[in-house]
Amino acid sequence: MYYLLDGDNFFASVEVLYAPHLRHKELVVLSSADGNVVARSKLAKKNGVKMGVPYFQIKDEFEARGGVAHASNFPLYARSSVQVACAIESLLGPCDRYSIDESFGVSDGLEITIDKHGGHEAYARFIKNTVQQQTGIAISVGVGATKTLAKAAAYGAKKYPATKGVVAIESRERLEKLLKLMPVGNVWGIGRKFEEKLLAMGISTAWDLKSSDQARMRKVFGVTLQRVIAELNGEVCFGLEFEAPAQKQMVSSKTFTERVMDQDIIRGHLSQHAEKLASKLRNRKAQAKRLTIFIQNSPFDKSAPFRYLSRTAEFTTHSNDTSKFHAVIHQLLIAIWQNGLRYSKCGVMVSELVELKHKQLGLFDEKEPRNKVELMNILDKINAKQACGVSFASTFLKPPAIPSAKLSPNYTGSWSEVPKVH
Repeated sequence: MYYLLDGDNFFASVEVLYAPHLRHKELVVLSSADGNVVARSKLAKKNGVKMGVPYFQIKDEFEARGGVAHASNFPLYARSSVQVACAIESLLGPCDRYSIDESFGVSDGLEITIDKHGGHEAYARFIKNTVQQQTGIAISVGVGATKTLAKAAAYGAKKYPATKGVVAIESRERLEKLLKLMPVGNVWGIGRKFEEKLLAMGISTAWDLKSSDQARMRKVFGVTLQRVIAELNGEVCFGLEFEAPAQKQMVSSKTFTERVMDQDIIRGHLSQHAEKLASKLRNRKAQAKRLTIFIQNSPFDKSAPFRYLSRTAEFTTHSNDTSKFHAVIHQLLIAIWQNGLRYSKCGVMVSELVELKHKQLGLFDEKEPRNKVELMNILDKINAKQACGVSFASTFLKPPAIPSAKLSPNYTGSWSEVPKVH
């Protein structure tokens, strides 16, 4: 049986863990530059705060009723995620860490232990209670014969309070009851476009999808949806993945706290994103063939029509050289810049990634000069050891970043921010 272990309101739960006075308050966590709601406490959900809503749209009403907003503190969430995953793996063995707040596991080799606890549901509840005791984070647990059914069970565990956070699909009756209650759009792997097409075909629940003709659905939607249907019928198509699949692209972007009209400041931000991506590529021993930049104004800005401007450059050979990235960004920005717009966001994307061990040079391609490779390695070593680090000159064109006033302390990553007990 597959287990899905999902942190409840994970970002908000981590914030409350280190600030217990927020336990009975409405809490939301915001995206970069305090833009959109990316996580909500149970009370915020109950009071109708929608996921993804721009915070400025709800700010006055939300804060008037005592709501609290925190900026995303990803280093804190990442460390809590590792703690939760380690607690889970101590009880379930190596897991597929699917996302920052979700892990898949299997019960193979645990049959005797599970029987001693009284079955899968009882053991899932034991895991849930133990993880919360050890980490302070509440999780929901779904158990099913496949990953898709485990996700469906976890949906039931979160949706229906009577389950107390645990659902194990161990009988046909429970499977049928749950899938008939589950909207097809909540099935793992069903996006908005697929959902619209399925609804138009009269398939509105997970049970309808399970009962559909697999050959016909494969012709209409492709092999991936056919595999989802097979998994709903108990056939394993998706195993555990202990190593993350190789990335095809990487993106670094930022929403500004204030609108920007100065090209040099935008160039500084883009340069910083380029440095970050180049460093990540070198860290993963990979290189990119294409680099794309984009800039945009706010879709909520009524003073001008919305503009999303982007341009892509292709390197003659794959690269992770920061200086090359900087040179390309300068050219691309000049090509797409429009005066008079109040820009709200910019970003850089690298694509067509290849691992160095798989890189093939063309007939006329040349290897990176050895001194350039060594320079990049020295930069990475310095930046890993020193908080201030070393950057290329163009990154200093942008104003220094000012931490959000809503950012919680780095409780577990900085001695100066560890809570003090008096």
